[in-house]
Amino acid sequence: MLPPAPEVARPVGAVLLLGIALAYLDVLPLSFRMEAYIGVLVILAVVMATAAAFAVIRSDHGWVWWFALAEGALNALGYVAARSFGLPLEQARIEGRWLEGTGPEMVFVSLVLTGLAAWTLLGRRAHARNGPVTSARDRALLPAPPPKRPED
Repeated sequence: MLPPAPEVARPVGAVLLLGIALAYLDVLPLSFRMEAYIGVLVILAVVMATAAAFAVIRSDHGWVWWFALAEGALNALGYVAARSFGLPLEQARIEGRWLEGTGPEMVFVSLVLTGLAAWTLLGRRAHARNGPVTSARDRALLPAPPPKRPED
């Protein structure tokens, strides 16, 4: 399995993370009307998704993709749990209201982010296990050699 090209995966991952942050910003006023602690958690979610987007743009380390994987999977699971069981201390019940607000869009973006991060991590792991370069395809994945300096 080939990992996605970092030149494509990093900007796409950042856009997906910013999409999650925008979905949370859209529900921020409603979350403070429901309960104060939900509003604070939504602000924290916006900050975490935005910071993760900048980290994905800045770096291509494995920990960034692990965080993106966790961010996407936990957002999707949290939406399903909130719509299935509700939230603690919540005045306005949201159970069963699956298609209201930006929830479905956020779940879709979260699942796409989860898939991209999993593909990146699994592809890197499979590529690292394959050992020496034996084909042109593997050679294309190697980093470019540094340019030669002219001799003085």
